[in-house]
Formats: sequence, C-alpha cells, structure tokens
Amino acid sequence: MNQSNLTAQLLDWLKHPHVNRNLSIELDVLSRNDTLRLIFAYFELYHPIFILYLVIGGAICLIGTLFNILCLAAIFTYPPLRHRGSILVANFVLVNLLLSATVYPISLVALSCHYYCYLPDNNCNWAYYFYFILQSLTWQECFLALNRFVAIVLPHEYHYVSSTKATFAFIFLGYFIPLILNLSPAGSSVPTYTETAPFGGCLYNQNGNPIFRDTHAIVGVYLPMTVVGLSYCAIFVRVGISRYDAGGAKLSSSMQRRLTLAKMLFASFIWYCLTYLPQPILTAAFPSIYFIYPATYFYARWALFMGAGANAIIYATTNKDYRHGMLFVLNRSSTRKTNPQVASLPWPIANEETGLKGSTSVANETAYGNTVM
Repeated sequence: MNQSNLTAQLLDWLKHPHVNRNLSIELDVLSRNDTLRLIFAYFELYHPIFILYLVIGGAICLIGTLFNILCLAAIFTYPPLRHRGSILVANFVLVNLLLSATVYPISLVALSCHYYCYLPDNNCNWAYYFYFILQSLTWQECFLALNRFVAIVLPHEYHYVSSTKATFAFIFLGYFIPLILNLSPAGSSVPTYTETAPFGGCLYNQNGNPIFRDTHAIVGVYLPMTVVGLSYCAIFVRVGISRYDAGGAKLSSSMQRRLTLAKMLFASFIWYCLTYLPQPILTAAFPSIYFIYPATYFYARWALFMGAGANAIIYATTNKDYRHGMLFVLNRSSTRKTNPQVASLPWPIANEETGLKGSTSVANETAYGNTVM
C-alpha cells in the first residue's frame, strides 16, 4: 500500500472507524508530511477532548508538583523523618517532582505544538529526557526495594547497605543505568524517537534499531519492576513466617518501623504499576486502539501523570510519620504568616518556663534523629 492510499484510508477512519490490527504496523511507510496531516486531522476532530486533556493534565501536574515539594520539605524539616534512611526516599520523591514539574508539562506543550504550530524534524529529541527521568524513577524504586529487602529479610547484613557511601552509590546507579541506556543510540543516523499518529506522541522509531528498542524497555523498565515485585513478595513472606514462628508475637520496634516504611513503598509501587502499565498493555494487546478509540490515548496519559502526581499523597495516607510531617510543614508555613517572629525560631521551640526543649520533642529527636531505617 503506497503512502497516499494509506493516508486516505486512515483519514477515512475518522468518519468510519473499524478494526484493523495490522494498520499500526504499516504506519512506518508514511512520510513525515503525511503523518503530520493525519495528526492534524485527528486534532481537528477531537479538539474538545484535547483541550480537556490539557486542562486536566495540567491540573494533575500542578497538584503533583505541590505535593512532592511538600513531601520533600517534610523529609528535610520534620525531625522523625530526618535520618539517613530517608535519603533514598527523598531522592525518589525528587524524581517524581521532576516528572510532575518538567517531563509531563513538556509533553503537554509538545503535543499542543503539533496543532498550534510547526515542529522541526528533530522535535522528538526531548524524548531522551523523558525516558531518562522515567527510567530513573523505576531504578530508584528498585534500589529502594532492595534496601528494604536487606533491612527486613537480612537484617544482620543491613549495615552494609545503610551506610552513607552505599546509599549514595544506590542513588548514583539509579541515574547512571538509565543515562547509559539513553545515550547508547546517540551516534545513530536514524532518529531514535519519532512523532506518531494519532496525536503526535514521540515513540520508538519503527525504522530504528530493534535491539535498542527491546533492551531499552526491558532493562530500563521491566527488569527493575520485576526486582521490585520479587523484593516485596520476599519481604512479606519473611514477615509472615517470622510472626508464625513467634506465635503471633509483635515485631521489635525497629523492625516494625522498617516494615511500615516497606508497606508505604509497596503501596507506591502498586500505584506506579496501575498508572504506568495501562499504556504499554493497551498498545501491545490492541495496536490500533488509539486510532479506533482516540480518547483512550488521553485516558492512558492521565493515568501516567497520576503516577507521579499522587505518589506523595499515597505516602501521607499510608504512613503517619509522612502524614504528620506534611501537616507539620503546612502548620509551620501558616505560623510563619501569622507570627513571623515565632516561626523564625528553630524547631522545637524552647519551653518558656524552663528554657529547655519540650519533653516530646526531645524524645522524638532521641528516638528518631539517628535512626537508620
């Protein structure tokens, strides 16, 4: 089928859609002008829902940015969260912040430009940044899960992975692996990513290197996700066996804190799976679904945005320390507005009668300040 006939067939689908699973495979024969023509036609027909997509997508990004900033502020200012064990969590929140504040807003702008202005041939180069940050999120989550695995399943070995050097080594590897993956095709003459119909999203170039495409997806996303899933399965099996062997006795306070953090991170991982996986599953099982039901493209993207946007909310709902920490930041900000002189004092405020810190504050700092979780 030549380009003009295929483009005409695709445009006819806008009026009379029908199922053709092989259609998406043939899109690589379209020229860029025909692809842009097809993209513009879809924008024209689905313009109202596209505007709704921009509004809701922008709102998700804004809310996600604010909540991730709030969560970071809680980790750095709330005493029960200020310990070495929170460094990996803070770094993970930072990556979510980058997604909500930069990656997803850029994707909204890039998609809009296909309708409102002309983009150059190399406009999909920004996808390197998109995938670098997204894969960094996955690998950082992987190292967080491995950290929890050692803390709970192999507690006697935990000092090896909880040191400052080990912590920053995990963080470095969490960025280094995605960086190498995304720099590997840099010298190729064929573009790695290209705009695709129906709405111009930047995806793998079908004419590119298939080995890179498979390696990029497996090593960048699916391998670390598998490790995360197996780590949490091992954690909960170990905890169940330990409780059974102990006749239902309670865990030690340190182990309970570690398990509480693991539950929070596991809930975050489940949320990540629920929001990230719909898009690859849909396109793998139904290659032409975005052409037949274009609205599903926006639904899948909203879910992707929610992955980073609601992560800090999950922390607050599943872990009381993070919930109290975020409330602490909000209360402190409110106090600073109403009483700047008091708000400027270091926390906790000295007891006016004795000149000493309140007993609760001292207990918190003693119990949590130097805890490695």
